[in-house]
Amino acid sequence: MPARLLLLVLIVAISGCDRLPTGLRSAFGAALPQEALPYRATLRRDGRRDPNFTVLVNAGGAGLAQIRESVRYPGTVYCLRTFGTSEITWQAVGSPENWVGVPAGSGRLAFRGRCNFR
Repeated sequence: MPARLLLLVLIVAISGCDRLPTGLRSAFGAALPQEALPYRATLRRDGRRDPNFTVLVNAGGAGLAQIRESVRYPGTVYCLRTFGTSEITWQAVGSPENWVGVPAGSGRLAFRGRCNFR
């Protein structure tokens, strides 16, 4: 009987573990944004632990703010998981706030970024 009671207590305790409102974890541990992103983006890293990466996004006539948010999320997840920081320097024209995408074919834009770590 004590073994069953212990098992029941463990099951109840573990069942609440995924209920934390982090917004970054799904039921299976994959990183997910709190709100749906407007466009699907794919990250390609330059090397295994290279801080440089490229994010490809299907632009499809979207506004710049929506595209940037779709690009920012996979870059932030990559930098956090690989280097422990969310600071990214995006390839920009002029000031750092003017980061831009380069046409990558098939209606996609490519954004280059670099994780800033110490």
